[in-house]
Amino acid sequence: ISTSPIAENPALDEVMEHLDEYTWLAFTSPAGVRIFFDRMRDKGQDIRILAGKKLAAIGSGTARECKARGLFPDLVPKVYDGAMLGRLLAETCEEHAAILLPRAAKGSPEILEELSKRSDLTVKDLPGYETHYEKPVILDIKEELEKDPDTLVIFTSASTVRGFAAVASGVDFSGVQALCIGEKTRAQAEALGMKTVTSEEASIESLVELTRRVHRSRSTEMSEENEE
Repeated sequence: ISTSPIAENPALDEVMEHLDEYTWLAFTSPAGVRIFFDRMRDKGQDIRILAGKKLAAIGSGTARECKARGLFPDLVPKVYDGAMLGRLLAETCEEHAAILLPRAAKGSPEILEELSKRSDLTVKDLPGYETHYEKPVILDIKEELEKDPDTLVIFTSASTVRGFAAVASGVDFSGVQALCIGEKTRAQAEALGMKTVTSEEASIESLVELTRRVHRSRSTEMSEENEE
């Protein structure tokens, strides 16, 4: 999956001229942070224009992108998904807060559903980038899985599951062992019939640890089978 900024984006340019109207900036991905601040730079806007605004980030990776710019989020949910971020914002925001939500053009609706439970909030859902599925040029996924049925497939988001499905021509998904970064990713994989294991936290670090644990477990099982 590749990410690219929306080239002609008058809605984003309009918002950039009125950032003073917003109380909160809520980011749902590292890409959203990068593209938002790249556009600020391209327009010659100084980061000090954000002084006094509060920041929310969906998870640790997104928070890191903010911190790399000297900005430390005020809110990061313990469960890294849109629903939890929306719920935490709805519980925390002051009355009549205005929230700017720069994110993907096809963003998940969960965060908006949670924020809509507060009728006094103003939420600007702002598409900043698009995602594209790209077929691997050197890997035949079906052949790879058939060659070694014990192959693990690691998914870092629900969209990577959809991207995998889009290019995995002829694959029987019921035979795919999916290691998933969180509940939304797991649900997407299970909807396709995959066997799933989910990391304890929706973070790359937790997903890496899950991969190590599953690999060790499989290696032990294989050793025991060989001994028998």
